[in-house]
Amino acid sequence: MPARISGSRTPVSVQVDKSLFKAKLPTIPKMSPPPTVTVTDPAVLGPPTRALAEGVPCTVTIVAFAQQFLATRAAYQQTQYNLLETQLGQELAAAQQQVATASTDAQKTIATNNLGAVQGYVTPTLTAARTTMQAMTKGSVVLNAAEPVKVSRLKAILEYAAAGLLQA
Repeated sequence: MPARISGSRTPVSVQVDKSLFKAKLPTIPKMSPPPTVTVTDPAVLGPPTRALAEGVPCTVTIVAFAQQFLATRAAYQQTQYNLLETQLGQELAAAQQQVATASTDAQKTIATNNLGAVQGYVTPTLTAARTTMQAMTKGSVVLNAAEPVKVSRLKAILEYAAAGLLQA
């Protein structure tokens, strides 16, 4: 595919060989969908439900989202811990099974050493994960809860007036 490149004053013709460019593009891993929070609090759902039942259009502004997000996040952290606990439990059971099925003294020694190594990292790993999970869950608070802000009509008028003066 010929192209013309003109740098300074001398035009140069360039031929590009596509066979030299066989780079493979990296694949992007699939991301899990973002977590969703279901609002079930009757204090939140009651008024809009009544308004919609009466045929009155309404707008719902959620200001308590942060608390529900923290609850969802805590449940997610607990799920992650449970998965880790299951995985490490399976590794421990497999190591114990190796000890039980070892037939020679050499295999028993190797399996016993492996079991000791697995036990040596399972307990501290679970303890650290539990401590981290609890710290993240207990240490998470809403610092500044969202509140609906009253719209000032005077502010909007003054902003438009000032913008109009600056444009002129």
